[in-house]
Amino acid sequence: SGAPIACPTGYSSASTTVTLGGTKSCSANTYTITLDSKYYATSSTTTGTAVTTNAAPTPIYVKYNTGWYSNSGATTSISKLTTLPAYTGYTFGGFYTGKAGSGTQVIDSSGNIISGKTTITSSNITLYAKWSQCQACSAGTGATCSLSVSNNTCTYTTSCKTGYGNIQNS
Repeated sequence: SGAPIACPTGYSSASTTVTLGGTKSCSANTYTITLDSKYYATSSTTTGTAVTTNAAPTPIYVKYNTGWYSNSGATTSISKLTTLPAYTGYTFGGFYTGKAGSGTQVIDSSGNIISGKTTITSSNITLYAKWSQCQACSAGTGATCSLSVSNNTCTYTTSCKTGYGNIQNS
């Protein structure tokens, strides 16, 4: 009779037993990684606020201790996300194992998958976007001010009222 096969964490075998004198073969498992782009105010917030652009990127896949893939068959490797979410008035800070930027960062703010993260999980998981709110623009007396987010950067445009030449930051 055969002995049970015990594969290490993140691996499994197609057969459940191996005969005496036989060899066991364990293969790396592939897990679905769901990307949640919603804004969560804190790590314990249960309901997130939908973002404005690319709100639900397609899932990605990690083959345990092997690599990242765009397909569940783990045949098309990736090192970067092709699209990033956007949220008006906020900058994207990457994807983390916990809400609101808690836990371990797995994908950086440019969409690059951080090296060495192929053993981050041994099950299907969700990664959560980290959002940082741009600070409100304070123009001061008589000036006008506007805020925009472009290329994941908060940009402020300020103009002085007539007769004033520049704005002094304090």
